[in-house]
Amino acid sequence: MAGTEGCDDNNTTAGDGCSATCTVEAGYTCTGSPSVCTAGASGEDCSSAITIASGATVMNSTLDAGNDFRFIDGAGCQGTSSVTSGTAGDLVYRIQVPANSRLNADLTTTFDSTFNLIGGASNCGMNVPDAGTQGLACVAGRDDPDDSGLTWGNAGSSAVDVFLLIDGWAANSGDFTLTTNVVPLQAGDMCGNATPLTAGTTLMGESTVTSTNDYSGSGTGCSSTSLEADNAYSISVPGGQRLSVTVTPATGFNTSISFATSVANCGTRTCATSGSSGGAGVADTLTWTNMGSAAQTIYVIVDSDNAAGGTYSIVADLQTPSAGDICSSATALTAGTPLTMQTTQGYSNDYSGSGTGALCSASAGGPDRIFSLAVPNGQRATFAVSPDAGFDPSLSLAADLTTCGNRTCLAGSNAAGTGAVETLAFNNTSGSAQTWYLVVDSTSTAGGNFDVSATLDSTPSGDLCDSATALTAGTPLTMQTTVGFTNDYFASGTNCSSASGGPDRAYSVSVPNGNELTVVVSPDAGYNSSITLIGSPASNCGVTTGRTCLANNNSGSAGAADTVRWLNISGSSQTVYAVVDSTSGAGNFDISATVAAGQPGEVCELAGAPITANTTLSSETLAGYAGNYIWGGAGGCVSGTGGPDRSYAVTIPVGQRIRATVMPASSWNPTLHLTADCNAASITCVASSNSGATNGATDVITYTNPGTTPLTLFLLVDTATTAPTTYSLDIVFETPPPPPGGETCQMPTVINMSGTLTGETTVGYNNDVGTDSAAAECTGYPNSGPDKVYQVTVPAGQTLTATATPTAWDNALYLVASPASNCLASGTQCVNSGSGDSGGTGTAESVTYLNSTASPVTLFIVVDGWTTSASGVFDLTISLM
Repeated sequence: MAGTEGCDDNNTTAGDGCSATCTVEAGYTCTGSPSVCTAGASGEDCSSAITIASGATVMNSTLDAGNDFRFIDGAGCQGTSSVTSGTAGDLVYRIQVPANSRLNADLTTTFDSTFNLIGGASNCGMNVPDAGTQGLACVAGRDDPDDSGLTWGNAGSSAVDVFLLIDGWAANSGDFTLTTNVVPLQAGDMCGNATPLTAGTTLMGESTVTSTNDYSGSGTGCSSTSLEADNAYSISVPGGQRLSVTVTPATGFNTSISFATSVANCGTRTCATSGSSGGAGVADTLTWTNMGSAAQTIYVIVDSDNAAGGTYSIVADLQTPSAGDICSSATALTAGTPLTMQTTQGYSNDYSGSGTGALCSASAGGPDRIFSLAVPNGQRATFAVSPDAGFDPSLSLAADLTTCGNRTCLAGSNAAGTGAVETLAFNNTSGSAQTWYLVVDSTSTAGGNFDVSATLDSTPSGDLCDSATALTAGTPLTMQTTVGFTNDYFASGTNCSSASGGPDRAYSVSVPNGNELTVVVSPDAGYNSSITLIGSPASNCGVTTGRTCLANNNSGSAGAADTVRWLNISGSSQTVYAVVDSTSGAGNFDISATVAAGQPGEVCELAGAPITANTTLSSETLAGYAGNYIWGGAGGCVSGTGGPDRSYAVTIPVGQRIRATVMPASSWNPTLHLTADCNAASITCVASSNSGATNGATDVITYTNPGTTPLTLFLLVDTATTAPTTYSLDIVFETPPPPPGGETCQMPTVINMSGTLTGETTVGYNNDVGTDSAAAECTGYPNSGPDKVYQVTVPAGQTLTATATPTAWDNALYLVASPASNCLASGTQCVNSGSGDSGGTGTAESVTYLNSTASPVTLFIVVDGWTTSASGVFDLTISLM
């Protein structure tokens, strides 16, 4: 081929795929030179991908290709704009990459393109022709690949089919040339064929000049100096041994080192540790200690930020750590016998990072030293570390060798300053004697000197929920304190106070069923307390993962009282534990409890007998009620639910509709919700309203019983404010009017031709169809407002353009493929091109759809509201071309 020829089959015959002017004809694919052209709709997706061989040169065009792939940047793929425009054609090629081989692919185009490599058919995702793609995962990707090609190495033991996806950015399509070649994988180019390292043997003259950039990006725990070509090495590290690797680069070459514990972790960029000196020509040394007893293969990735690559030497060393350097060689402590003149200087940084659940001290970037202590069951261990001036140690406590190694801590402390004594105390409630491991660490990379001691004593009464101090309703306890108590309960969890870093003290109180408990903690000036209520048994207090509390409160200021309330609707009397805590430090306080019968409507269980007839309730109030239900934005429930709420039960007869109206008596903003289950793990409101207008606006909801039996639901009046509020509530039961045309996809308004429908509306319609915020091919929003549905048939080869122009409201617009069962209350999948919700109030929204199939396609056009309160009048314009 010469010049701008798209193909050359050595003839001037038209209709054979390569035209008389040497361009690829519609419906054909041409490869090689001289070109071989084949007809058919090949390359539309992975199942019809065009197979090519190594060394092939492919000339083709995406101008007549269907738009089968639209996706968001991520999972290794590039090409976000293909989602929002959705009109660019795309083609897919297949090439087999043998084991221990590398694919190199180059793409040159006449248009703004994207290029992605997909490893294996299972990663092609699920695609709807001319709609979008879900689950697409790429092994490499590039936006505007004319700048550079793509490469991928197969270091596995079997061949892999790789799919080459050629797409257009936005609406761009055009001619392209694709060239590929498959070559043997260079030794040490990837972790799968890593070069073995032998301890004590230096490899000289190593180079990344001819290597490939397989492990780019910082990843989890990986070096950020990793944007260029890299090499991989492997070495087996025996249990309890420390690996040290030193890379010495040539002058002008800046290297980095990362360690991974598996081949898979190399690919996902999950590193055990990493480092870079940050200087060109400066040696980098990285260490890692095998905390286990079994040997572990470590993969060493040498990388850089030098585009041209460079040379270096590499050497590995294996050593036995010093006594006290790791948990398995911890220095033994004896209670009551201090160890003086201890140090972390010269020790390694084996236990860095905050650890699991943030229970380990985060001040752990320097070298660390490990001590062990035998702790009998039921005893409290208190550790004290006295540092030299200028050294600020941190303490972390682990229950055994395993948790010591993986940074799962019982407790941590870094409350004292530089040169001050750091203490940490914890109770052994395990049921048996344990050996605990104390990690002395710091932020200083130089380490420091210190004395360390441990004491054992009995757990004081009230230090744990197991020995909680009894709290009698109506009898305050004065002059209480957390001084001398331990920080046992510090996991925040669900409904638990996050102000829990200081020592805590536990109280217990009995709460009969149907009664409300109120606990007030009044701290001294300078002490900032918090209060958390935890349900029995006492073991619930100490849960550190998935901890769930009944309620909590922290006023946020020192000396201010904290008040917490909880209503017992469990069906039986409950023992509740009240844990007084703080952000840090100990202090003094008074504590009191009251127990009183819950007021009607406090929760749905106390809503009383259901309302069954037309009723008007005047002078209702939220004053004195708690905020039991905070549902904002969940399950179709509108926001504005952070304040107090009140519940009512209603029973709707078969086929009847309830109309509920809340009218505030003053300038405040109510919300109104209707639900079948107030306490469900996943709340769903069947109707919900927050007018969003100025304070004092009325809210109205309606709902029709669609079943064959009477339906009992709960009606909640709520608000975002905490001020006392009064209102009237009007409840009417009525026969609903027949559903309007376009109410659902099962009863759409049918459109047969191009034109404009004026004065259309979603007012009075229900929320029957909705998307979700993750569906990029829809609008990117949940679209939970009232909706109206139209049906249109798009002939083969034609393009549908739909535009909805609202009058003073914010609408959304999307397309759903038939059958009608594809229209869902939430999570509907769409086939439109364009976001369908790109503007605000009064902005016209447009979507398009190209039917590239050989048959007519029936679609549903849904005009929706992006929130539950978004509805109004609109014009709908349809164009079929």
